[in-house]
Amino acid sequence: MTPFTTLVALIAFAANSVLCRLALSEHELDANAFSLIRVLSGAATLLLLLGIKQRSFAALKHAVVESPKLLGVVSLMAYICFFSLAYVQLPTGIGALVLFFAVQMTMLGFQIYRGKQLEFAEWGGVILAFAGVIVLVSSDMPQPSDVESTSWFYILMMLMAGIAWGIYSILGKGVKDPLGTTTQNFVLGTLMALPIIGWWIDFSELTVEGVAYAVLSGSLASGVGYAVWYSALTKLKPVTAAISQLSVPLIASVGGLLVLSEPITMSFLISSVMVLVGICLVILSERKRDNG
Repeated sequence: MTPFTTLVALIAFAANSVLCRLALSEHELDANAFSLIRVLSGAATLLLLLGIKQRSFAALKHAVVESPKLLGVVSLMAYICFFSLAYVQLPTGIGALVLFFAVQMTMLGFQIYRGKQLEFAEWGGVILAFAGVIVLVSSDMPQPSDVESTSWFYILMMLMAGIAWGIYSILGKGVKDPLGTTTQNFVLGTLMALPIIGWWIDFSELTVEGVAYAVLSGSLASGVGYAVWYSALTKLKPVTAAISQLSVPLIASVGGLLVLSEPITMSFLISSVMVLVGICLVILSERKRDNG
C-alpha cells in the first residue's frame, strides 16, 4: 500500500499548486484569504474524519489537544502562507519546482547532518534528479529582462515555503497517528491564523469560484493529502521520501497544461526523464542495500 499512498500524496501536492493558481490568477482571490480558507477547510475535514474514527467526542478532544508539537504547527502554517504568497505570480510548474527543490535541500541536508551515508548509486540518483531540476530552472525561469513580470521576491517566498514543508516532513517521520497529528496541526494552525491574517482579508472581494478552489485545496489536497503523506512517511526511507517529491513539479506542470493552458517545453520533457530516472536510482539502491 505504501507506493499507492505515496502516489496519492504526491498528486495531492501537485493539485495544491493548480488549485492555488486557479484561485489567485483566474479568480483573483487574495493570497491571505486562500491561506485562511485552506487551513479552515482542512481542519474541518480532518475533524470530521477523526471524529468518525474515534466515535466519541471525548476521544476526539483528547486526540486534538494531547501533546501538541508547536514546531509542526508553525512549519505547516509557514508553508501554507508562503506558498499562497508565492503563487500570486509564479506559474504552476515553476512554483512547484522551486518549492520541492527547497524541500529536498532541507530533507537531504538534515539526513547528512544526522550522519546518513549515501552510496554511490544514491548520490548518482540525487545528482541526476537535481540536474533535471537545474535544466528546467535554467531554461524556463525568467531572464533578467523579465524580472518585472516575475519578481524574484515570489521565488524567495516559495523557497521559504519549501524549507517549512521540509521541516514538516521531517517531523512526520516519527508520527504514530498520522490522522490525529495532521488534524491537531490544522486545528491549532487555524487558531494561529485567525488573529494573525484574518484581519488582512477583504471579505467583500471573495468570489464563489475562488473560495471553492481554496476549500478543495484545504479539505482534499491538503487535509486528506497530508494525512496520507504522514502515513506513507512512517514506511518510507528518508532519502526515498525526499527524492520522490521531486516528481511533484512534473505532475503540477501537467496539471498546469491541462487546466491553465500553461505550455510544456522541451526542457520540461528532458528534466522529467532526468528526475524520474534519478528517483528510480535512489529507490532501487535502497532496496538493494536493504535486501543485501
